Amino acid sequence: MGNAHEDVLTAFEATLKAVHAHLVRTHLPEQAGKLTGKKIVGNAFQNVERGRKLFARLGLDPFEGLSDDEIAHIRLNAEKRHVLGHNLGVADEHYASFAEDLEPGETVTLIGEDVRRFGALCLNVVERLDDSLVPGASITPSAA
Repeated sequence: MGNAHEDVLTAFEATLKAVHAHLVRTHLPEQAGKLTGKKIVGNAFQNVERGRKLFARLGLDPFEGLSDDEIAHIRLNAEKRHVLGHNLGVADEHYASFAEDLEPGETVTLIGEDVRRFGALCLNVVERLDDSLVPGASITPSAA
């Protein structure tokens, strides 16, 4: 179960990173080196807010259309992956601030329905971004 969960986040992050880089090269070619560099991007697409910030320069919000609950589920599961992979499944204070039902020191559980929903929501985001790859798609890069 843990591998499936990690694979969802890995595929999600890689897809967002690739789409972002392509759109920057296509719509902001003069800034491509600056906006797609490892120092700028890093693992930003494992974090909803940081990923949104990078796409905002392209005038896009990949999470547009999702409910607050759906975005919270993606956020929680991205954080859960870090706890499972780096803390042996033990919630730290940062994770506990996202998970309403856990205190620091408690064990994070992972069930199939959580992974399925996480995957479905990530696919929803990717499908929305896919529309931005169509030639002539409406993208309005910001001056920032």
